[in-house]
Amino acid sequence: MATKPLQLKIDNDKLREIAKLGVRRAAAFLGVGLPVTENYIPASLALAQDSMWRFFAEPLPEQLGREAVREFRSWLVGNALRELDSHFSRFLDETWAMLAWSKLHGTIVSSAHTVKQISNETNAAKKLGMLMRELGDAEPDTSMLWSMSNARNCLTHNLGVVAPRHANSDGALLIRWSAFETRIQQGDQHIVVPPVIIGGLQAPDPSQEADLVMVIVEREKRFAVGEKIELKPGELHEICIYYSRLTDKVMERFAGDLASRGIGSGP
Repeated sequence: MATKPLQLKIDNDKLREIAKLGVRRAAAFLGVGLPVTENYIPASLALAQDSMWRFFAEPLPEQLGREAVREFRSWLVGNALRELDSHFSRFLDETWAMLAWSKLHGTIVSSAHTVKQISNETNAAKKLGMLMRELGDAEPDTSMLWSMSNARNCLTHNLGVVAPRHANSDGALLIRWSAFETRIQQGDQHIVVPPVIIGGLQAPDPSQEADLVMVIVEREKRFAVGEKIELKPGELHEICIYYSRLTDKVMERFAGDLASRGIGSGP
């Protein structure tokens, strides 16, 4: 029986873009919603120009206005994490599929042949572990991603209030991520450079030379049962960067695997 060659084009940039789009969407929504609601207390929750309906008292009691803003910011954080998680999850689905098809390189299969998919798995951390093991990492550390999924579930399904089922670390909910930290370093001493420098910044010993360095550090936040998850804007940006770097790590491993088998990839 005659065989026909099949050409499969693997575009690493398009694969990477699936996850990077989620990072940009999350960062954009946070950038729209967080600055304008910082210290904001609404006097009304009505849509006065578009609707006659009123769901709250007019004028709005101050405490109710504060609570509405707090819940909106919590909702916004939950949806930002959802954007990061869902796009990264789909990125893993597509990368897994490309990897599975690439393993058929140089073989003859039926035209009806299919490959195993992981899209039915709903947990991104579990998918990441499966993919990284397939790429040769015997013991991939997915604990940070697990913690993100747990926090997202808490924000989505329990209004961000930690329930016993979310308490994944010694009776508390633990969120972990890696981040870049800029420091002024002098020997064993250092000063962390803040995002915005006000009034100047100097080394521990101004009379001595110092180095400006960037290091990768591990961040973590703990929330007890009954406590509400709250993350600072700077922490949320760090989490966006964490997902971006994790995407690059997966793609580096994937490209290396293809190259080791003589398979090219590119835009």
